Amino acid sequence: MSDPGSRGYGRTPKTRYPIPPTAPATGFPPDITGYETLISLNGFWLHCVCPGCRTIDYSIKMLCAHVGWAVLLNDAVDRFKCKKCGRPPASVELIDDPSAGAHGIPSGRKRKRITVRPLPPPLLAK
Repeated sequence: MSDPGSRGYGRTPKTRYPIPPTAPATGFPPDITGYETLISLNGFWLHCVCPGCRTIDYSIKMLCAHVGWAVLLNDAVDRFKCKKCGRPPASVELIDDPSAGAHGIPSGRKRKRITVRPLPPPLLAK
């Protein structure tokens, strides 16, 4: 019996769309409008911050395998919800490497990051 993930572009039973054999993006984009397709951001990561629970780094390559390669960045980010509490993320940033600048990893360089969705304005105290 053959493995279903061994045929095609690397499709596995858990992914909805096949992963095409494309090279990662060559350089970090200087600015994000939100109207970029996910395939143009292949190789980067999204850093999502939940309002109360946690933070997570999500690979754009894996996101594309679940929502599609032609989906716009804004449309994909609008679908995000925390698995723990169900709320949308407070902020989303495009980052180049999830391990750069992480605790315990002596990389010597900082993450490159661009804000995709900013934090909401603070509530006024009454």
